[in-house]
Amino acid sequence: MALAESFGEPGMRTWAETLATDLAKALAEPRPCVVVLPAVLRLFAATHPDSD
Repeated sequence: MALAESFGEPGMRTWAETLATDLAKALAEPRPCVVVLPAVLRLFAATHPDSD
């Protein structure tokens, strides 16, 4: 969000419970708006281990 705001663009942090409302607000903006939805990525195990 700080990066967007450094360019004078609005930014907001949202959560799953308020995503629909915050996304509607962002889409109503007449200019670009950054919406940040924090998430924890759980990646799968490597399928091609290094062959060192």
